[in-house]
Amino acid sequence: MQKITPFLWFDDNAEAAVEFYTRIFPDSRVLNMDRHGPGGPAPRAACSWPSLSWLASP
Repeated sequence: MQKITPFLWFDDNAEAAVEFYTRIFPDSRVLNMDRHGPGGPAPRAACSWPSLSWLASP
């Protein structure tokens, strides 16, 4: 079976997108949720780089 590595880009609301995908895909979970710090390009604590696993992939 071929391994597929998706890359999703969101200009805004990345955290809401992660919550959506982990709800609709079985066996999915959030692995990491990096957040912007002070002086970053987005509001402080906004999600900047989420990592998730779905369909039992590592």
